[in-house]
Amino acid sequence: MNSIIVAMAVHNGIRWLPEQAASILRQKSVQVRLLISVDASSDGSEAWCRDLAARDGRVRLLPTGQTFGSASANFFHLLTQIENPDRLAVALADQDDIWHEGKLIRALEIMEAGGYAGYSSNVVAFWPDGRRSLIDKAQPQRGLDYLFESAGPGCTYVLSAGLVEQIQQLMRARPQLMKQIKHHDWFIYALARSLNLPWFIDPLPQVHYRQHGANELGVNRGLRPLIFRARAIFGGSAWRQVALLLEILFDSNKNAPIQPPRSSADFLRLGLRAGQCRRRRLDRLWFFCSCLLLALLRLGPRPTS
Repeated sequence: MNSIIVAMAVHNGIRWLPEQAASILRQKSVQVRLLISVDASSDGSEAWCRDLAARDGRVRLLPTGQTFGSASANFFHLLTQIENPDRLAVALADQDDIWHEGKLIRALEIMEAGGYAGYSSNVVAFWPDGRRSLIDKAQPQRGLDYLFESAGPGCTYVLSAGLVEQIQQLMRARPQLMKQIKHHDWFIYALARSLNLPWFIDPLPQVHYRQHGANELGVNRGLRPLIFRARAIFGGSAWRQVALLLEILFDSNKNAPIQPPRSSADFLRLGLRAGQCRRRRLDRLWFFCSCLLLALLRLGPRPTS
């Protein structure tokens, strides 16, 4: 039977942990090893996870008491703590979702059949009021999409042992830069693609993706996420992350597929490549318009004679 390591990041998740952990531990046709890291919590999450580890030999809780401050920092910590002599694949898990029973075996079979280093899938988002919505991330991959978006929610990711080792090497070699990464799922996808490692985005949803007030980011729908992302684009934080990805992933500027845009001309050139930069057609249009607007904003007032 296939074995797999599931790395779950936890922070004040006691409301959802029992249902999520149960969905992980009842996965069909695989042997699960659940590794949990708890970002210092005040709701009893640590005690609940400690009790689960004591009751179930498949579960291991990392030493508690650390404050990571974000899900990404917690996931990177988890990945550095994995000792994997058996070279098992590693799946990432949020604390608040519900997995389909065949999620892991489907991912492993697809990865093995196609030689994929990474796997992600569509999800079905659901809200407390009963609403449900398919979140489709399975459009064909583009030449540069990895520099501007992830492969979907990180809670769907399954990574080969080799890809996890690449992450661990970067954490050791460039720790200060890695601490600045804000979105682990985006970075992991970018790392795989920058190394020309194949990635599969599954159109069949394998996760019920819970939406609630405590989501760190959540579904990109509605006014709140739109404002958040507009601030990231026009405030510069999104472009700083792009520049950081390029610095970490490529040995020199000569090897990078693009340069971080700074001038009006840079943004215009990048906008003209929008077709390579996002997978979804509407996102490509939004990308082009954003680059055009940023180019215009950087022109500034013309000098008067």
